[in-house]
Amino acid sequence: MNQKKYLTSFFIVSLFLSSAPAEAAKLSTAPADLSPKVFNPKPMPDDLVLPLPCNSKDYFIVFRKVYTNDAKDTDITHSCTFTEGSSDDSRALMQSERQCAVRGGFKDEKGYFFYIQKYEMTKGQADAIKDGKCKATPSKTDALPKVNISFADAQKVAEAFSDYLQSIPETPSMGKEKANATLPVECFWSFAQRGGLAVSKKDLEAQRPVLPGKLQMNDYAWFYGADSSNGRLQLIGRKSPNALGLFDMLGNAQEYMLEAFQATGIEGLAGQRGGSTVRGGSYLTNESELTSSLRSEKKRYTNNKPTVSKDTGFRLMLNVSVTQDMAHQKEATQTLLQKRAIFLSRKDKLTKMKNESSDPKLTAKYEEEIKKLEQELLELETASKDSGAVIEKLKNENKSLNRRNLESKTKSTPAQIFLYSSLSVVTLVALVLLLLFIISKRAKALQNRSKLLLENEEKAYADYESSNVQKKPKSRFSKGFVDKQ
Repeated sequence: MNQKKYLTSFFIVSLFLSSAPAEAAKLSTAPADLSPKVFNPKPMPDDLVLPLPCNSKDYFIVFRKVYTNDAKDTDITHSCTFTEGSSDDSRALMQSERQCAVRGGFKDEKGYFFYIQKYEMTKGQADAIKDGKCKATPSKTDALPKVNISFADAQKVAEAFSDYLQSIPETPSMGKEKANATLPVECFWSFAQRGGLAVSKKDLEAQRPVLPGKLQMNDYAWFYGADSSNGRLQLIGRKSPNALGLFDMLGNAQEYMLEAFQATGIEGLAGQRGGSTVRGGSYLTNESELTSSLRSEKKRYTNNKPTVSKDTGFRLMLNVSVTQDMAHQKEATQTLLQKRAIFLSRKDKLTKMKNESSDPKLTAKYEEEIKKLEQELLELETASKDSGAVIEKLKNENKSLNRRNLESKTKSTPAQIFLYSSLSVVTLVALVLLLLFIISKRAKALQNRSKLLLENEEKAYADYESSNVQKKPKSRFSKGFVDKQ
């Protein structure tokens, strides 16, 4: 009997121990207890916290600043550029590399920036914006991302929140214009997801987030698998943020973008526009596919109804107008035209130098410079500097080009030097031969003249001698002399 009891006890203990790891695994993946601030589980000092229409202190929405340009960069034609996309041929249609340009419309002492929602829009927040009503106390489900929502309904939430922003004093503004809310512009979302100016250019364009320390993707994002999401949507803000303090930019719920989907072609986005663009992947995405370039298309309608998905949600960004007023627009236009004029002048000079060059290597060099000119101008346009500095740099480039043009006209190439040397030698030889010919002809003429003069002189002398013989009397010693005496 005692042996039977011992066996029963041993069986129960073994069963408990065998189930303990599984329970521990469940606890490790289960969300932590909700904090009093359901909608901002990881508060940060520079968060922008805006109330929701239901006027409850427990319901609010949090945004973060994403800087794009230096404070001195007042030229609105300047942007921060980066390469978006992947070189993976298997994803060419969706994720080919292309250039993105971003510039924030807000400004403070640090620079120009835009706002983007710190966390994914939650069910509690979306319901409060749409209905204008809040629960007495937020529940756990209110802290889950708002999914099973169509693109059109997500836009309606953004429009309703924009309308509300116009009525509250907490709304950020530029000049007299208050911010409006939209779904994120794709390049802006990508810039924020990749870490913006808080990371190096190399890390900004990397295929996967560069995580600090020993953090792994499992510390940063919810993805498919028992060691991560376990096939379930997760509460916001439970993983580590990116370099800008933004949460769940990859994984958990994939997010709608403002633009209709376009395939990626050889030179950027293709022309055809289609359904909704979604970015970031979700809790149903495999870890290996969870990259910074991940993007896909969702049909707007499925079976004649707006498309919704259990893993698709959204977040908002805040915008203002590009040109605040007519004076701002006029100033920006003048700056742009001035830069364009300098650029075109430079291009014309390069083209002229290419056409005037007789050296094939130099011509090829000019052609290469002309091809690079567009990219060089883009770099000047996107430099994080003030307008005056950019224009001054363009002017200096033109001065340098003028000097090069002058040098190209006075400086000979090796081929030209060889040609000039050859011509000089030939010319010198010809001159020497001509001189020798002239000297020879002159000498011969002098010789003939001397001979003629000598002959004339001899003839004259002979004539003289002949005439003297006839007139001179004969001497007594002359032959035939007869002395008459």
